[in-house]
Amino acid sequence: MQAHSVTIDQEGGAGRTRPRDLEIACAKMLADRAARLVTAVTHQPHGAIGMTKEYPLHHVTRRLWAWHDKGKGHHRCPNRLGAALVARRPDARYPAIQCGSEVLA
Repeated sequence: MQAHSVTIDQEGGAGRTRPRDLEIACAKMLADRAARLVTAVTHQPHGAIGMTKEYPLHHVTRRLWAWHDKGKGHHRCPNRLGAALVARRPDARYPAIQCGSEVLA
């Protein structure tokens, strides 16, 4: 996942918008939501011991939180997606949602 994240960051040129940018941003947002859910659910039964050095769960949790802090695209995705859909005609919104950013480009 870390290597994939680096590849996405390297492909993202400054100031350029490509058709797949919405998919990348939304994937980051969904991965962040999943990471928060997983860490919450796994730490619930373990309690505070899950964050101690003796317990291996903290390694995974800290890595997921670090990825969250590194990639900020998940915060912009809802605004970018909403603006792109609102800019389209009402009859073109459903195809845009169904087909992804190829239609939004």
